[in-house]
Amino acid sequence: MGSVLKSFISLFGLFIVGFVVIGLILPNEKSVSVTKVISSDQEKVFSMVNDLKKWEKWSPWIEYDPKMSLSYSEPSQGKDAWYSWKGNSRVGFGKYTITNSTPNDKIETLLNYEEQAPAKGYFLFHPVANGTQVTWSIEVGDDKTGVINKIFRGYKYLIMKFFLGADFNKGLDNLEKACR
Repeated sequence: MGSVLKSFISLFGLFIVGFVVIGLILPNEKSVSVTKVISSDQEKVFSMVNDLKKWEKWSPWIEYDPKMSLSYSEPSQGKDAWYSWKGNSRVGFGKYTITNSTPNDKIETLLNYEEQAPAKGYFLFHPVANGTQVTWSIEVGDDKTGVINKIFRGYKYLIMKFFLGADFNKGLDNLEKACR
């Protein structure tokens, strides 16, 4: 074998070993949370999240596809309210349901996105001196076990934290603007 081929095989093997080792030491998390203080009263902030039709005023994903098709349950707020969407490749398709709603305190959700496992989420609302502290969180449905899944779950978490964390931050910034 030529020295170039040997070097390539060695580097490729080193890459695979590095990928596996890093995957094994990455966080084994399945959830992402973002918290922000919104300078508005708790009741107003809660109502902007609890009524799914109001999401059009602050959702970070509306900007990615302003022409996406949206359908809402009636009523569009509180427990069992839902909306479904179908959009471009950036927003995909799915259904978002409020599974529980405790006025001004907590909203629990279920996200069915494309062909992926359902993801549970929640919003928490806490009054603070200068407004309302809002926590937006999601937990992906990944109950697979085994070493291979452990390796990839770490990378999946990093990707999810980067992209969803950015979207959640943008959404909470938009929520603050919509509450003014």
